[in-house]
Amino acid sequence: MIKTEFGIIEKVGRDRDYSKYEPHKYHCVFIDDKIYINDWWDRLILIKTYFHNLNSPETGLAR
Repeated sequence: MIKTEFGIIEKVGRDRDYSKYEPHKYHCVFIDDKIYINDWWDRLILIKTYFHNLNSPETGLAR
């Protein structure tokens, strides 16, 4: 099973880089990628987001 992790960053630092993998720090929860993410992918790619820092606007999830 491929797992996708979600966590909440309480206060995002404007110039901070979040590319380091720290699931325990952000209390990440795991969901089954095959069951949820694949089925929702067409809608998830429409969400405006950022990859790793606020200088990298993107859409969808960083997979």
